[in-house]
Amino acid sequence: MSISESNQSAPIARHDIISEDALNWSDEYSKKIKKAIKLNNQFLKSLKQIRKELSKSA
Repeated sequence: MSISESNQSAPIARHDIISEDALNWSDEYSKKIKKAIKLNNQFLKSLKQIRKELSKSA
């Protein structure tokens, strides 16, 4: 049996090639990146507030 004959009798599904974790990593990555961006923005906001308070006293 040739390779082309075996492919015709049983198609290869994507889960045969790659794991579900690898297929779904982008959703989890996206959630983590969004959380990191949110926390970074909060950090920047607090730094700006500190800078503003320090410039008042200078």
